Amino acid sequence: MNSPQPDPDGEIEALRARQWLLFKHGCIGSWTLSLPAGDLTLSPQARQLLVGDADSARLGLADLLALVDVEDRSSIARAFEALVAGGRPIDLFFDVHRPPLGRCCLRMRGAPVPDASAARAEGTLQDVSERRQIEQALEQSRTEAQEAMARVKAVLEAVPDLWFVLSEDGRYMEVSRPDHPSLAAPWEQAHGRHFAEVVSPHVSELAAAALARARAGGSVERIEYRLATVGGADRSFEARITAMSDGRWLYLTRDITDALQAQQALRESEGRLARAMRGTSDGLWEWDVRTGRDHLSPRWKALLGFAPHELADAEESFFGRLHPDDVGAVNAAVQAHFRHGAPYDIELRLRTKDDQWRWFRSRGEVERDAAGQPLRMAGSISDITARRQIEDALRDSQARASAMLHTVPVGIALTGLDDGLVVEANDELGRILGWPAGEMVGRSTVELGVWAEPAQRVPFADALRREGRAFTPHVLLRHHNGSTVHGRLSSQLLDIGGQTLVLSALTDISDRVLAEQALREQREAYAAIFEAASDAIVSVDVKGQVLLFNPGAERIFGVAATALHGQSMDRLLPAAQRARHHVDIAGFSASASSRRAMGAGRVKGLRADGHELDLEASISKAQVGGQVVLTAILRDVTERVRAEADLLRHRFELSALTRQLLEQEKRTTQRLAQALHDQLGQTLTALRLALDRERRAPAADAADAALRSAQSLALVDEAVGQVRQVLVDLRPPLLDEEGLHAALDNEMAARTSLHPGIDLLLEVPPAAQSMRWPGEVEYALFMITREALDNALRHAGATLVRVAMAGDARGVQLEVVDDGVGFEPVTDRARPGHLGLIGMRERARAIGAVLELGTAAEGGTRMGVAWATPT
Repeated sequence: MNSPQPDPDGEIEALRARQWLLFKHGCIGSWTLSLPAGDLTLSPQARQLLVGDADSARLGLADLLALVDVEDRSSIARAFEALVAGGRPIDLFFDVHRPPLGRCCLRMRGAPVPDASAARAEGTLQDVSERRQIEQALEQSRTEAQEAMARVKAVLEAVPDLWFVLSEDGRYMEVSRPDHPSLAAPWEQAHGRHFAEVVSPHVSELAAAALARARAGGSVERIEYRLATVGGADRSFEARITAMSDGRWLYLTRDITDALQAQQALRESEGRLARAMRGTSDGLWEWDVRTGRDHLSPRWKALLGFAPHELADAEESFFGRLHPDDVGAVNAAVQAHFRHGAPYDIELRLRTKDDQWRWFRSRGEVERDAAGQPLRMAGSISDITARRQIEDALRDSQARASAMLHTVPVGIALTGLDDGLVVEANDELGRILGWPAGEMVGRSTVELGVWAEPAQRVPFADALRREGRAFTPHVLLRHHNGSTVHGRLSSQLLDIGGQTLVLSALTDISDRVLAEQALREQREAYAAIFEAASDAIVSVDVKGQVLLFNPGAERIFGVAATALHGQSMDRLLPAAQRARHHVDIAGFSASASSRRAMGAGRVKGLRADGHELDLEASISKAQVGGQVVLTAILRDVTERVRAEADLLRHRFELSALTRQLLEQEKRTTQRLAQALHDQLGQTLTALRLALDRERRAPAADAADAALRSAQSLALVDEAVGQVRQVLVDLRPPLLDEEGLHAALDNEMAARTSLHPGIDLLLEVPPAAQSMRWPGEVEYALFMITREALDNALRHAGATLVRVAMAGDARGVQLEVVDDGVGFEPVTDRARPGHLGLIGMRERARAIGAVLELGTAAEGGTRMGVAWATPT
């Protein structure tokens, strides 16, 4: 194994001995150079060395320079110039080419001769070709030895293997790396111990058997085992064991855990590859560049319609079936791959077994030798005929697509992802943004200022980069004239020619947005009306089920919208109206009318508490979401209807009251005339007769005169009484003279005499007896009390009638209570035939008093009237 090392010093001594022999036998020549002329004289031996002929003609310095190699001439010329000019010694090595003898290396040495009679220089010319070869070989050997030692050193330093030196009896003596992680135990614990004490019994048995085999056969033994290392990991190792010359053992171990795992992965990968090759649709090929032999997989042949045995594994099977128009492209792709490493990925046409041309995609990669020269190339082909047909159809449609691009009603743009430069834009986009489409190309969207709100651009671009597509239903863009454009924008990323571009579609929705805004404002206005309307707004379907029920409806009907939604509208109608309502709804739904008044403009409704409502109603019809919706607007006029009824009744009552007052006035006039005629007239006639008698026949004496005077005075008093009685019926004089209390007291006294079987009581606190109130108030209260007394005395069948009065400067209250048959509670209505009550009510209203009629607590009738002093 070990070759002997060269001995440089011994080789040099041997070379010197050979040089003496060469000189002695004519292998060294001499030369003389005259100074300063420069004539060169060569000995026959020197001429023999230079030209291979000792008898050749005389040679000069120029002849010498012509014989040497071109690269040596300048150095030789300079050396001789220095010798001639300055006497400097020369020692030159140069190569000459002797046609008969071949090339050789000569050494020329010389120096001036100082003691010569003529100035000259002398020297020797020696053939040192062999020596030069030996020296060069020696130098090369030294260089190679140094490089080899450097490589061995580098390998030993870089090798990850761990080696041990074991003693002859198997104890650890040396280790390459005491800190190596593959040690079974720390080195300070393992050093000097037998390996059986350090490793597991299984590993110890394997190592002992390998040592025995190595000692017996002088071989290198290999074992594999698993071992728990000092780091705690369970690893796989490969060990090589051999005996050393001194009886010790060299134990070299390598961690092969990763290698075993890689081998397992490789086996699995090879299995997957084999399965993939069996299942793939691609055909595999391998081409030996040096021999030209091809290996074509069965699938490769099947793609062309051949059975495996029908097509040979040869270049002709490929190039012979390659389309003539594709030969140049294939050769160029192969050469570019070989020379420049360009990817070999080309589409080509091959002729199938049935002489049809099909398109294939061929891909491959070259394997090179150590010098970088191609050895073999392997790859695959896949049938892309269908794809090419699609691409051809696609190219055919691209012209149509381009034409359509500029006619679709959607703005289309193709822009750069990073710079936003417009690559292409259609006419519709230009129309939407107010730019000629051609002027937009080559400019960025930022430069064009198309984003009305730049804050929208950042999240949109982020979503596009993150998801590969982005969409916003409403984006604000800037028109070229500065106005705002409302749009719907959709974008997605496309990889075109290795460049990521953004394809965007913009739809102008400005008209729709403005219409929606107007509609939204209208809806908000309608909603405000719907919520704030005092009228009821109720929407139902054709079945009468409630769809909408506004707060006004909740207030009018007394039911919450949530409780009525989806329910029948029958809940809002009196039972008698429901059947007719369904007929009317069906008829209106089927009619061509869109709106009309309901009923005669008024309908009946039903509150949740059971009270009926009078409603003014109108109804309209509309299509909403494909169904007919009927909407009724209802106004509660219950109080107005009641007021109208009351007004009408009041009119009738006032008309009847007017007739009664006229009749009463007629009766009063008749009674007054009768009283004046029957009573006062007779009294005055009697008084006149008495006065006439006195005038015609004066009294006979004083007694007679006194009697006549007394009779006349009595007639006068009777006349005055009769006049007063008439005045009491019209307006009690006590009312004006002494006030309400005195007039009531007089009235009660007069009534008592007329109704002796009924107790009449007047209750007035002392403080109120002298109180006075405005004359019209006192008169109205007196007349109301008189009418109440008449009603109690005539109609109640009472045995007790009590009149109570109280009051002060703030007002007055009167109450008439009887214990009769009672009275229906009435406020401002009167029963037919009870016009006296109407008169009482109207008198109270005339002075601003409050009149109350009803049943007394004890069961009779109570009339109360209260007047307050205006503030």
